[in-house]
Amino acid sequence: TVIVSGCESCKLHLTCRHFSSIIAIFEAEFTPEFNETAANDSLLSTAFPPIHPRQALNQRCSGVNHCSFILTEDCPGADTWGAGNLTVKYVCVS
Repeated sequence: TVIVSGCESCKLHLTCRHFSSIIAIFEAEFTPEFNETAANDSLLSTAFPPIHPRQALNQRCSGVNHCSFILTEDCPGADTWGAGNLTVKYVCVS
């Protein structure tokens, strides 16, 4: 299992070492940064996303050898969630 993580606007690179292998997403989790004034807004905005980050990752990265993913650009609605960290777990299968 490979784990990559980065901020909401960071480019995550998912890559398989062997050209014959393809990416399979296991898990994607967005953890918002909390502060006292934004804590309630962050909870509300991340509770029911229009498209879950894992769904967006599957559409963009599953079945290919390598890809890049920027949460705020590639996951509709994620740009309204505020600052935070996206953690992705994936494997490469042959």
